Amino acid sequence: MENNQLKTGEQERAFTLKSLMFGLLGVLLICVYTVFNDCQLKQSLMIGNHFPPGAFFFMFLLAFVWNRLCVKLAPSLVLNTKELVVVFAMTLSACWIPGEGLYRYFLNMLIMPWHNLKNLPRWQSLGILDYIPLKLFPEGAHTLDQTIYGKFVQGMGEGDKGVSYSALWTVFQAWLPAMKLWLPLFALFSLAILAMSLVVHRQWAHHEQLSYPLASVAGSLFKRTGKNRIADIFNNRLFWWGFIPVLCIYLITYLARWYPATVPGIYLKWHMGVGIFDLFPTMRQIPDYGLNGGILFFCIVGITYFLSSEIGFTLGVSNIVLTIVAIQFYRIYGEPISNPNLETFRGGASIAYALILFYTGRTYYVSVLTKALGFGKPVQHEKEAVLAARIFALAFAGMVGFLAFLGLDWLIALVYVGFMMLFFLIFSRIVCETGIPFLKPEWWPAIVLTKIFGPSAIGGGPLVFIYYLAQIFTQDPRECMIPYIATSLKVADDAQVKIVRMLRWVFVGLLIALIVGFGAMFVASYTQGTANLGRGSYPYKSAPSRFLKRAATEVQFLQDSGQLEASNAASGLEKLSRISVDPVSMKYLIIGLLVFGAMSIFRFRISKWPIHPLILIIWGTYSMRYMWASFLIGWGVKELVVHFAGGKAYQNFKPIFIGLIMGELVAAGIMFLVATIYYFATGIVPLNQVLNVLPL
Repeated sequence: MENNQLKTGEQERAFTLKSLMFGLLGVLLICVYTVFNDCQLKQSLMIGNHFPPGAFFFMFLLAFVWNRLCVKLAPSLVLNTKELVVVFAMTLSACWIPGEGLYRYFLNMLIMPWHNLKNLPRWQSLGILDYIPLKLFPEGAHTLDQTIYGKFVQGMGEGDKGVSYSALWTVFQAWLPAMKLWLPLFALFSLAILAMSLVVHRQWAHHEQLSYPLASVAGSLFKRTGKNRIADIFNNRLFWWGFIPVLCIYLITYLARWYPATVPGIYLKWHMGVGIFDLFPTMRQIPDYGLNGGILFFCIVGITYFLSSEIGFTLGVSNIVLTIVAIQFYRIYGEPISNPNLETFRGGASIAYALILFYTGRTYYVSVLTKALGFGKPVQHEKEAVLAARIFALAFAGMVGFLAFLGLDWLIALVYVGFMMLFFLIFSRIVCETGIPFLKPEWWPAIVLTKIFGPSAIGGGPLVFIYYLAQIFTQDPRECMIPYIATSLKVADDAQVKIVRMLRWVFVGLLIALIVGFGAMFVASYTQGTANLGRGSYPYKSAPSRFLKRAATEVQFLQDSGQLEASNAASGLEKLSRISVDPVSMKYLIIGLLVFGAMSIFRFRISKWPIHPLILIIWGTYSMRYMWASFLIGWGVKELVVHFAGGKAYQNFKPIFIGLIMGELVAAGIMFLVATIYYFATGIVPLNQVLNVLPL
């Protein structure tokens, strides 16, 4: 039977008109409907993390609803496993562009710094924005054009009057010169991320056998055996035992939002108030790491079931351990650990993690690198990685050259792009190894680089420029691109889809998403005004100046110390002579690096070592404040199953936990549909009925 199944799988075609059309449909839905949902309906985020409910709900509709209908009505339209994988990869990869991803911040970054300049006298005296090439902004920046820059905040509509297409077109023409520079940079970035993901894929997926929890859940929605026309998981009763209760819990709670007087809600939050602080008074003196409350996320419990016990336990106790460390630190030094020092510590731990990963896969990476340079002929399993390495080198060089063309010093451009790629590589590795769907590492390449080399070595102008780029590329990576690609690669690999060909179509989808996504966000911003797009004031008030304020502090230091002119004048290798290390920052960076290395050695040498060193990168972050308890619950459930029921039962119960995850994702999707139908039927936005489901 296995041979027959393999033969059937080999006969399935992945790249058909159906799969490509549905893939493009997924890209368009993600780009357009996400903006509509997040900005117009102001509902729970359609993407929000690396387990995006919008994309997974779309795939659930295709894999279950569409295929089941087509089996009876039009069998030729049924999407096979490989076709669904192609649709999934194209749809998922586009999720980094709209929503809380690239364009939610990008448009604000081009307008709001100039809009806020009049209220920032220090920026004016230091000429902070003059260090950024004016051609990167829409026309009228210096004069603060009232239509292009003024209407962006409050919108172009007046009263009940709509916004004419001609007015939008006039504004769009002012944006066009800047977008001709940004879009190629985004395309090069996308190509570099795609290629880098493919280079490390074989090492991670085949040599190190990472678990890829998110990919395991996604792949289960498409995998089928024998003559089944829909995925096997939908024919498993255990899946529905997990799916239906979770779906009902959320739908009942959602009904309670609509009818609070008659329907009792089922709330999954808890808070211990000040009781924990009375029990442990020293906790009042340190930052709040979320131990006095929590939220039960079924998707996190479900994901934890697929993790190793070591990682599940580590994620569950991460903030508990940090609280203990912070209390001891306070008792010794009389002050809490500052957030900037903790950020630097995480940066050091991340660098150590990267070094360990490169050392672990050194045989594979050196072989791929040498063959990519033309020394030797790649064997069959290396061909894809060698090709990807060459493409990555070209895209990387293209980004560095492009930034140098825009005026950034070539050495700073080289180091910054390299460190940014390292940042995203580590980010992807954490998601692939732990399955964390919502991650904010809270250390940033530009800031850590400044602390390592010193502001004088970087220079005032380059420093402002890379901090500005950091606001666009790395400020809030909750929807960054690379984990979506890594998940798609694993799902495609398991389904025996040709990866290189799939990535070509993914890249085509990304190019379309960059254009369509910008158009959707542009129209929403100018018709409604960025201040009225929902999700609070952070994207248009705090975010556009968050890193630039830090840059202004560094430039002020250079000016006050008489180093500004010389640091700006130094270029290329001349900058190396101006390196000046901040001893406090370097201390925390080295401690993070050494502690991570020591914990890694303990993990390799001591078989029962309970804590994964990744704790040093993720503890205390915004995301773990909300998820640690769910990870701990999931770890406890898994341990109980394994201990009392055994390994065979553990394997058999997996569909239940996939059901828990999908129940939460589908519940979110149903809420999107209900809000949309209600809005078009009544013209009213159901703001009082918003129910956040996943970690956001």
